[in-house]
Amino acid sequence: MTTYVVNAARSGRGWILTVPEVQGAVSYVRGLGGALAHAREAIAFVLDVPEDSFEVRLEPDLAPDDLAEISRARAAVAEAERVQREAAQQSRLVVAKLHREGLSGADIAALVNVSPQRVSQLLKPAKPVVTATRAGRKPRASA
Repeated sequence: MTTYVVNAARSGRGWILTVPEVQGAVSYVRGLGGALAHAREAIAFVLDVPEDSFEVRLEPDLAPDDLAEISRARAAVAEAERVQREAAQQSRLVVAKLHREGLSGADIAALVNVSPQRVSQLLKPAKPVVTATRAGRKPRASA
């Protein structure tokens, strides 16, 4: 699937979006939240193709050090999400084990440092949770 790079340059109080590979695919947005949808619409219109027939990637015109900081922040958030998923899985395992050994929910809560309600939640089978994403990434399912 083709991926088009969408350049975003500050212009007044908004952003001008251009797609170098698609001449005429230009749009203006007030905020970057809707930039990919606007760019996708412009590309699809110019090329006369369905909006879901290609991918888009946003490249804002920012200072290199700002881009590097954004990248580090995103990596830190991804790492925190990974660690949180691992902690939840470990909590599920230990709560289930202590429950099988006959400990009460209140005792398990005190040992694991969670509320008794959280113990009840952890004892239920895990359901996949879809986390919302930004910047055009596909949702991730997690347990």
